[in-house]
Amino acid sequence: MHLVKRITSALLEHPFMTETQIKKQIKQPKIDYGTCNNTLRRLCRHGVLRRSVGVSTTSGIPSWHYTLIMGEQHVDEYIAIQEAKMQQHKTKSKVFGFGSMHTLSQYFDGGPLMIGFGAAPDNLKAKCLIVSSGYEMVTEEFNGSTVIYFKEK
Repeated sequence: MHLVKRITSALLEHPFMTETQIKKQIKQPKIDYGTCNNTLRRLCRHGVLRRSVGVSTTSGIPSWHYTLIMGEQHVDEYIAIQEAKMQQHKTKSKVFGFGSMHTLSQYFDGGPLMIGFGAAPDNLKAKCLIVSSGYEMVTEEFNGSTVIYFKEK
């Protein structure tokens, strides 16, 4: 949501900007341009921004131009609603069910764990478990023991 706030703040200062101008204004690193582009498109879908085709004043090439169509108060409400939805989604992550028996292999088979072979350091090959990037490992203490479970990200 910080990126949303920076984009909308930039458009409050300059109501009509190209993608490139927005990225320069918010000082978005080039490696994150894809994230910025996706955020701009999402804000258009949600009615925060309007996107139109215009001609760049510097290069004369057609480019996307963005206008903020939601007022500052409504933008703050939008951000609060989106943050609440993200928090709700985080708390509703599914916990992986192993069932009464689960087999592990050296490949991810849709579950959260695999035996560490190729993705493990040489000194730990076949001696460790690797957690899939789609899951997070959670530990809790229960009756003096450590309980480990895996939640979808």
